[in-house]
Amino acid sequence: MGFHRRPKIPLERPFIIALDTEAHRIHDSDELLRVGVARSRRRFEFSHRFFELAGLHEIPALFDIGAAGDSEGRECEGKGGDFHPAHWHSEKIALRWLSRAWSSFCTCLVSFAICIAASAVLADEPPGMPEGAIPVFEDNFNPFDEAQAELGRLLFYDPLLSGNRNISCGTCHHHTLAGADSLSLGLGEGGDGVGPDREASDGIGRIKRRMSRNSPALFNIGAREVRTLFHDGRITVDDTYGNGFNTPAEEYLPEGLSSLLAAQALFPLVGEVEMAGAPEENEVAAFLTERIDYGWPLIVERVRAFPEYAKLFAAAFGDVDSAQDIGIVHVANALGEFVGSEWRSHDSPFDSYISGDLDAMSPQQVEGLNLFFGKARCSSCHGGPFFTDQGFYALALPPLGPGRTRRFDLHARDVGRLAETDRIEDSYRFRTPMLRNVALT
Repeated sequence: MGFHRRPKIPLERPFIIALDTEAHRIHDSDELLRVGVARSRRRFEFSHRFFELAGLHEIPALFDIGAAGDSEGRECEGKGGDFHPAHWHSEKIALRWLSRAWSSFCTCLVSFAICIAASAVLADEPPGMPEGAIPVFEDNFNPFDEAQAELGRLLFYDPLLSGNRNISCGTCHHHTLAGADSLSLGLGEGGDGVGPDREASDGIGRIKRRMSRNSPALFNIGAREVRTLFHDGRITVDDTYGNGFNTPAEEYLPEGLSSLLAAQALFPLVGEVEMAGAPEENEVAAFLTERIDYGWPLIVERVRAFPEYAKLFAAAFGDVDSAQDIGIVHVANALGEFVGSEWRSHDSPFDSYISGDLDAMSPQQVEGLNLFFGKARCSSCHGGPFFTDQGFYALALPPLGPGRTRRFDLHARDVGRLAETDRIEDSYRFRTPMLRNVALT
């Protein structure tokens, strides 16, 4: 097939146009590529009959478009012309008017589609993002004091805080082990080494029993929404005892603690199998047999004895002028500031993906994401920015390991939330754990 005039725009697949140019009198093949009527010698004859039947030849007169002319270009009489069907110029004007109206309509339609697409791209969640998938930002965390956090870092790795001066917080919550120790059951007081290489020592200080549970990772426990700690929720934000927290120390917990993490930091120091040791081994553990808060002042005395610590406490706390002003609350607050600021996880590929970077996750990961928040219904419990609803549930699963047993219980059993509330309906209920960085622990 050939055209009378070579097209200005080369056609890649000209065989798709099956027209006889002579029969249809097509003189400009480019017109076939446009939205509209091809330029044919019989075009005006067709349009004239169409406008005559539809009455559209009167449109230019209605809008007073101007003088019309016939097919030879002669003007018609009168303002606006005598729009007789025989006058081709009227049909040309009407056709031009309709073409412009159609073009305007198409332009508006395309603009509307572009706006809809742009709004989807600029929305908080990309198109198709599962409901409940929420990124984490710095605003999700409690603010912290840098000077106190730096002091807390030194205390965190100082065995001075343990009863036998041989273990620190960092022994079981190590940086190179994602804030944990890579052991199924923690090995606290009486062990040698760090992480998977930690073993029971020999001699009088040999370990008598392991920890009842594994050492939990510390990721994101400084978040604003976290108001309960541990699997059984034994430390919570609660003013039942007038000190701001409900803890195993009950009314003996000192006042002035700045956060939930500060309250939590006090208890490993006085736990026999964690850091305190046995009563016959040191004075701190011996005093704990009388009352839980009797061991804390002895630990503070050790800290006061170091002049460098006294300077750092004075610089970090406005109410500390000398070593004698340092109290266990200052120690706990410093530790809490460090833990809350150090282990923050909010820059994972998941966060990037749901913030708009659709290339941050692989197709397989995206498929898992959709299952997690969709058909598999994992997010019904592990929802929110930290993949937990902070609730307590009994899953009807048998315990693996001794668990935490109450002192008066004759059997080694971990009853979960019941140990804290004494409500039978809380039997074997455990807090939904956070899943961020779970693959690292």
